[in-house]
Amino acid sequence: MPDMSDDTMNGGPARWAGWACSLLVAAAFVGYAVVLYDAMPESTFDDAYMFVRYAAHLLEGKGIAWNPDGAQVFGATSLPYMLLVAAGLKILPLPPGTILLLLSWSVGLAALLGLWIVGVRNVENSLLRNPVFVGAFLFPLVLVLNIFPMNAVTGMDTTLSFASHVILIGAVLSFCRQPGVGALSVVVLAAGAALAVRPENAVCALLFPMLSIVARRPESMRRWIAAFVAGFALLCLLDGGLKFVLFGQFFPLGAHAKTFASLAGYTGKGDWNHVAYLQDFLTNGMMFFFTLVICVERRSLAWMVAFLAPMAATFACFFTFIPVMGFDARYQCPFLPYLMIGSLLVLDRFLMEKGGWRPWRRNAARFAAACVIFAGFQSPALPESFADRYLRDEGLPPARVVTSASRPLEQLDFWQNIVGFSSLLQRLPRDITIAATEHGYAGAGSPDVPIIDLSGLNSPEYALEEFSADRVMAAKPDLIWLPHPHYTVRVKRILLHPRFLQEYELYEGAFNFGVALARNGPRYGEIRRTFLGVATILYPDADMLEYIVNDIYDAPSGAGEPASATTPAGD
Repeated sequence: MPDMSDDTMNGGPARWAGWACSLLVAAAFVGYAVVLYDAMPESTFDDAYMFVRYAAHLLEGKGIAWNPDGAQVFGATSLPYMLLVAAGLKILPLPPGTILLLLSWSVGLAALLGLWIVGVRNVENSLLRNPVFVGAFLFPLVLVLNIFPMNAVTGMDTTLSFASHVILIGAVLSFCRQPGVGALSVVVLAAGAALAVRPENAVCALLFPMLSIVARRPESMRRWIAAFVAGFALLCLLDGGLKFVLFGQFFPLGAHAKTFASLAGYTGKGDWNHVAYLQDFLTNGMMFFFTLVICVERRSLAWMVAFLAPMAATFACFFTFIPVMGFDARYQCPFLPYLMIGSLLVLDRFLMEKGGWRPWRRNAARFAAACVIFAGFQSPALPESFADRYLRDEGLPPARVVTSASRPLEQLDFWQNIVGFSSLLQRLPRDITIAATEHGYAGAGSPDVPIIDLSGLNSPEYALEEFSADRVMAAKPDLIWLPHPHYTVRVKRILLHPRFLQEYELYEGAFNFGVALARNGPRYGEIRRTFLGVATILYPDADMLEYIVNDIYDAPSGAGEPASATTPAGD
């Protein structure tokens, strides 16, 4: 077959191929727009609304605060995204949920266009230098499959992290084309920006520029690497120092709250399977994976290592924590640009090789090997065995509660539950304090109500120290929305606290997890009336007074229980 680096594709075939690729790219972006349309009118990703609460307090002049008292808290993992949300709230006359959708989707669109530009600027083959062909290679599979478009409409910082890697890759490749002090300065700034967007970007921010410089092998290579490391280290010190001054810590609270140790007794670990998310990532990047395996040659091997090794090292780090709320490979998705641009450059160098298509037997053998590797890694046995070995946590047997109800309350679906509790909170007095774990949407709707975060994501004392029911009781929240039942240790410690049933009126199963009202609180009567009013709307066929808990006891697994006892608390 003739060398693909010449102009053999011309005339009619080239025009038809160009039109076909143009339609393919256009269809991919239309599909991306449809994803936004389907997600309207608001984000249904509860955690995204935490950014809204922080942004609202920032706009009120309270700094980076979770609660209206103005205490500075490092709960927003991405401070740049929080600033972006604050700008959206200030400028756009739209509901917060719509702003979150538009921000994450628009940043994703800008990142894809930037990725396209980076790809076109860094290929040499005459065929690939046509932007249409580069777009046809990069976008359709990513936009048709789930992880990028789904993460683009969560309202989270995922697409901003994706964009930060696109900028870093573009800066590094620009330096590699023409090394210079100015170009290296841009690389250092891009690496620092990626780190600022999310802390897990640090590995790629450090290793990718270094390995790329090694692959490019410019004159004075060691000096360039040393200069980059020095500049990046300085930015890391400035970033860490600023965060320590503001918050008294270097890392966001989520880095502590999601460790295996912090989530001991959390029975939902298996729902957030690291291996399953890697499978999703590989499925979405299958075309790029196959391109790498088939087309990599000695000339491009160093580049492949530069793009893939930092990404692989980052993914290995992910195994040190539980990726809670990691739907659609949310933590892995921002690193797709390394796979996409890396495979494009490998393909470009493959096509530039004279006679690159001639050793078809070797290419066919590589394709077969790639199929075997891909199929083997997609085996459902891998995430199952990983979950059985590392994610299985039986937790504590639940405490038993006794009510006069003959049947459990109806379970609300996820978003109905979230919106229902937010509606309750908006009707309650402003001078109360609540405690909860599922509080993103509700907290954004009531930023003036103090919230004790029992998950630890926004309350330092619950993230940095062992969970204590004494601490909860000492805080005297006016309302406790019990933690999700997966938090077996936290739920049980609260329920079995010696003073809990004396001081709180617990409605078993309300808002799925159970709601407790402080009997001696100054606003108890008003809170109780409001709660019962909202509950009547959500549970029209239930008499909520029957679900008031009369007794709580610790029954070992398999032990008998009184005939009047309901199901285990939180079920």
